[in-house]
Amino acid sequence: MINEEYKEIKDYINLSNVPQGIDLLCLAHRILLFDNYGIDNRGVIHLGAHCGEEIPMYTQLGFHKVIMVEPQLPQFTKLAKYEKEVEECLRKFGELLALDEKKFGTKIKSLQCAVSSKSGTAKLYTMGNTIWSSILEPEPEIFYKIWQEHSQSNIKWYQMPYTWLNLLRGLRVKKISEIQTKTLDELMSELDNGWQMSDFSYLHMNIQGSELMALHGGKQTLKHLQAIWLETNIDERYKRTPLKKEFDIFLSDFDFVCTMALKINSVGNVLYIKKELI
Repeated sequence: MINEEYKEIKDYINLSNVPQGIDLLCLAHRILLFDNYGIDNRGVIHLGAHCGEEIPMYTQLGFHKVIMVEPQLPQFTKLAKYEKEVEECLRKFGELLALDEKKFGTKIKSLQCAVSSKSGTAKLYTMGNTIWSSILEPEPEIFYKIWQEHSQSNIKWYQMPYTWLNLLRGLRVKKISEIQTKTLDELMSELDNGWQMSDFSYLHMNIQGSELMALHGGKQTLKHLQAIWLETNIDERYKRTPLKKEFDIFLSDFDFVCTMALKINSVGNVLYIKKELI
């Protein structure tokens, strides 16, 4: 267990009993980024996009440009399809309300690659549950230990066989493959259609332990950002998982300060804000 200062969400909110229609993640973004710190909505870079589950949130928050990055081909295919569907919906909605296309809507760009500290190739460990896939080698024994601790208080006895079976399936490494990696700076420098680093104010990362590697390859991009939201591992679910204090030290060199550290089971959600906005 990595002992650091995190607030336990379960001490404040029962996530299984949130009122219907309340999107806590969207609400947290609006309050923390816009209301509390005045982050502008130029654009968001999301690493670990999976199938684009956060696209609706970013459009509702009014981000003008959204970059979604996902290395796994099946998930990227779904992401790219969903991107087009959302943009077409927004276009038609804009026509319905006779809105100026230049002032309305969210432009989305989906990119397929893994983001790391250097360009080249890396091993991708594709898991049975693809949200756990990573370029870091997983530690299944740690996942099992976490499940056992979590199940004692959160899972009813008759649900345990089913959830245990799902966990075993999800933690199975289905394949190990070589994938392309790029640095964040390289990714941003290759943008087309006039998009550039300065168009983006917010970085969100959920890339299963390789977040610090991505930051090391994004030093130029960091200069333009106002906020960074990333996932940390409370338990070392992957080999060479960085500690929160490593993020604190690295990002302090770019004038980012940790303003939120929340814990859900074995996963931390940490928010860093540019010092000048605090």
